[in-house]
Amino acid sequence: MSVDNVEQPCWDEKFDSVLRQILPELPAVTPEIWDRELRALGLNSVKMVELLLRLETAYGTTLFDDDLDHRHFSTPRTMWDFVARRVNLDAAK
Repeated sequence: MSVDNVEQPCWDEKFDSVLRQILPELPAVTPEIWDRELRALGLNSVKMVELLLRLETAYGTTLFDDDLDHRHFSTPRTMWDFVARRVNLDAAK
């Protein structure tokens, strides 16, 4: 498959970089990876806390405890959707 045929992730480069810092063995980003369970990709509770802290730092936002629901963090796509909404809410203030 040529590089031109590789589908782009549904998130930005910053998110991809932070995710790969926590999950360095994450396979190439494909639509199948977007919706794979993060636990199946190697994310445990300790890595989750580190990931949340790094995302807060990277995006200059706070991911409030009240917002932390396992559904938001089940797959890379759901996590990105949650982070993007938080960043957009902060930008709208």
